[in-house]
Formats: sequence, structure tokens, C-alpha cells
Amino acid sequence: GLDIIPSASSIYHNDRVASSTDNEFNPSVDISYKITPSINGLLTINTDFAATEVDSRQLDLQRFSLFFPEKRAFFLTDFDIFQFGGVPSGGGGFGNRVVGMRSGTNGLAFFSRRIGLTSDREQVDILAGGKVSGRIGDIDFGTLYILQDEYLTDDGDVIDRSDLVVTRLSTGVLEESSVGAIFTYGDPGSNINSTLVGTDFLYRNTRIGNNRSAEGRFWLQKSDNDGVDGDDLAWSATFGLPSRIGLEGGFQVHEVQENFDPALGFANRTGVRLYGGELGYRRNRDGDVFIREVSHGLEVARWEFLDTGTVQSQEISFDYLSLRSSAGDFFRLDFKLQKEGLLPGEQPLDRIDINIPDGEYSFERWGFFFRTASFRKFRAQLRVDDGGYYDGDRLSVRPELEWRPNEHLAFKLEFRYSKYDFPGGQEATTRQITLENEISFNSKMSLVTLAQYDNVSEDIGINSRFRYNLSAGQDIWFVVNHNMNRDITIDDRFRSTESQAAAKIRYTFRY
Repeated sequence: GLDIIPSASSIYHNDRVASSTDNEFNPSVDISYKITPSINGLLTINTDFAATEVDSRQLDLQRFSLFFPEKRAFFLTDFDIFQFGGVPSGGGGFGNRVVGMRSGTNGLAFFSRRIGLTSDREQVDILAGGKVSGRIGDIDFGTLYILQDEYLTDDGDVIDRSDLVVTRLSTGVLEESSVGAIFTYGDPGSNINSTLVGTDFLYRNTRIGNNRSAEGRFWLQKSDNDGVDGDDLAWSATFGLPSRIGLEGGFQVHEVQENFDPALGFANRTGVRLYGGELGYRRNRDGDVFIREVSHGLEVARWEFLDTGTVQSQEISFDYLSLRSSAGDFFRLDFKLQKEGLLPGEQPLDRIDINIPDGEYSFERWGFFFRTASFRKFRAQLRVDDGGYYDGDRLSVRPELEWRPNEHLAFKLEFRYSKYDFPGGQEATTRQITLENEISFNSKMSLVTLAQYDNVSEDIGINSRFRYNLSAGQDIWFVVNHNMNRDITIDDRFRSTESQAAAKIRYTFRY
């Protein structure tokens, strides 16, 4: 049960703006050991992420911090062990949607992307790390330790070398339920001392019958940071009655106090309380050749400021009609009533030069969504939203096309278009294009290329990853990143700004 996995990468970087080049050579080793049949141990030294795929681009045109899911293999290994309270993490497919839960990723106790990355998603060296996870009797447990190197922020501040610890425990109670706890120590983004403790309870009952079950979740967290005293709790209670057929619904109350700050977690709304829930009805059309399933629904999410009780955000969404065909194609028509309480200084659209006065805004939006079945060689989906947006209007169109002509080729094109019209002649249009191509030459060789562009940054980013799998646990990667930016001050052409080329080899010795 022992795997010793040395690897090495060589990276060449060319910054054409600064007219500088540099080379790096990074040796690394991972050691995996099956301590018992149900307990895994993992040790990493000088961790290397040279072959990790890049993030999907997001436009920062909203009030709250963006969430980027984890993609690094070391942190995704046994990541489900560290899931807490049912809060979705977006990593590795873990964190399925909970009926009634409307809080999203807010209040995530452990968010591994805090480690080894700056707030601007620049890489920070991980000197060493260890992970032990598994099960002893009825107890599931996981412990993660990371030694992160010091680094310099964009503001010139030095962040010292950090010891980072996460421990998670859970055990079964009753017949299908569980109770657990989580502890985190350290702050990878500052030099202050930071800890977090939390406990969660999951109630599950699948014995109700008639395709029904009951599920309740409750969690409580407390952060402890230097210089902060009080108002540092977060808690959530969710209860749902999921059902494959007929009525289903649930509700949630979720509170995050003003000073709650999980240094190894994620909370993009603080000082707020959420009242949310959903109610839906789904039925099958037996004997219908074309339509297999029809559903309708209502979803509500109201965020209020704890100090004033006024609304921060509110959305009431009516799912008028959802249809699923016998082949798996899907269509939905919906309508939303929204309200936003914009505070002084909050400017979600300042990157596209639109100024919105502070205050409370109510507006309506409608939309429809269509997606073809996943088994088709040619797949398509389209999302259209139109209507009010604060004191203006926004039209959003998001088509996606995917073509898989055979087992060796795949093409995917995504386009995001939004048009903004606001009082005072304020207008803007955003466009975002993503093109992905995957070539599987055979079972051992593949080439994946991802090209992304948006007209807000006026930047084109191209990432190409070639992988050659010699045999199990033995891989070679060649990765190229290239960025170009439009120079509107001279001749309105795209000019190369930086390039990076990396070669990585990994070999597994198995004993």
C-alpha cells in the first residue's frame, strides 16, 4: 500500500511587458500510504501544480466575492471527508444541492483555494503537507497540514511562512443521521492568528415511503481572529422533503455575523440573515411519447442586514414550466422578482463605467433555458434573461454548443453576452467567449486547449495541456499558457503580454 511519486517540472516564463524572462526547476515528491485498509496517508514535499488546468473566467460584475472551485489534485483527494454542513464546495463534484438550501457557498468552513494562492489567484509555494483520512469504526475523520512559504503581496506586505491545519470528524447517529465537528488553524493570507471551530448535524430519514425522504441540516461555526471580539458566529438550519415525484420543498434560516471571518473558509456575505426556501411539484407523463416529466416551482431567498433589518438582496423565482423529454432534453420558463439594497460605496458595475446611486431597488426579470440531452453528439444549450436591473435594464444571452463527432474529438464553444442600459445615457455591452478543444489520440495521449476572451479586460488567454500516460502512475505533461491584450492606444491590435511553458514528469514507485 505504499506509493512513492517523485516528479519534476521545468517552467519558462516570459513577461513581455516588463521585458523579463526567468526559468524554474521544481522537484517534488508525494508519498501515499494505506495505513490500514480504511485509512489513507498522503505526504507532499514542495508541491507542484504545473499541470493543473486554468480557471474558467468570470466577470467581476457583482456585489459579492467570486467563487472559484478547487481544481488541484492534491486537495481534491479525499476532499469529501472535509465537507461540512452540506455547504457546496464546487470541487470534484462534491456538495450536491440540498433541497431548501438557498445560501450557496456562503459559510463554507474549509475552502482549500485559500491555500497556496493569493487573493489574486497567484501561486504561493507549498513547502510540505500531509493528510490522513479514513474511517475507524463509525468515525470518519480527516486531518490536513500545510506548510506554506512566505510571499510578497501586491501592496508590498510580507506574509510570513504559515502553518495551516484542518481537522474534520463525523460519526453516525440514530439510523441514518450523523453529527460532526471541524477545526481550522492558521491564516494563509495574513500574519494574524486565526482559528475556527464548528459543529454540524445531519438528519436523514428515507423510510417515509412513496418516493419521499426527510432531510435536516444544522451547523454552527465560530471564528477567532486577533483583534476581533464578538459578533463572530455563523449558523444555518435547513429542512427539506426531497421527492422524485409529486410535491417537494424545504426552507432555510442562515445567519452570518459581521465579524465572522473564516481564514481557511469562504464567506462573501457577513452581517446578514437569510430566510429562504423552495416548493416544487413534479409529475411524470406516462405513455407520452415526447414529454416524460413536467414540473413547476417557487424559490425564495431574502437576505437582511442584522443591524437594520433592511433588505440586502431578495429574489422570488417562479418556475412556471419545466419540461423534460423522453430523450432527456430540457426546457424551463421562469420569472423573477428581485430587490437589492445598495449601500453607499457599493458599485457592482464600476468596471464597465456604470454608476448606480445607493438605495433600494425593485425590478422584474424573465428568462428561459433550453438544453439538449447529454448523449447527443451535437449538444446545445441556451439561457436568456431580460428585464430590469437596479434602476436600468439588462439583457443576458448565454448560448453553448458542444460537438463530439467521435471518441477522439470534442469541441465546446460558450458565449456570454450582456447589454446594460441605465439612466443618463449609461450603456455598456460585455462579451465573453470560451473555446475548448479536446483531442484524445489514444488511451495514453491527449491534448486539451482552452481559449478565453472578454471585452472587459480585453485579454485573450490560451492554455494548452498535452498529457502522455506511459503507464499507470507514469505521466508526462507539456503545458503552454499565452496571454494577449488589446492595445487600443496605438493601433487597436492584440499584443502578447506574457507566455509560460512548462514540462512535468511524474513516476510512481509502487510497493
